[in-house]
Amino acid sequence: HLTIIDDGIGFEPVNSARENHGLGLTNITCLAHSMNAISSIESHIGRGTRIKIIVPNEKAKITPEKTFEEVVS
Repeated sequence: HLTIIDDGIGFEPVNSARENHGLGLTNITCLAHSMNAISSIESHIGRGTRIKIIVPNEKAKITPEKTFEEVVS
């Protein structure tokens, strides 16, 4: 699994989509889905952003239908 955390300014997802920002985040989500991975993006204004990705391997019983929280709990 991969977690990327920054302590930048953060963002509001609704505004990012409207202002044509966040295409990299869209690409991350699409790439994760294409690998049957689970992705989660959390961002808070003034507190930064956290991106979590879990890529299943042959032995793992992770499916795209499970949420990130279901897998890690």
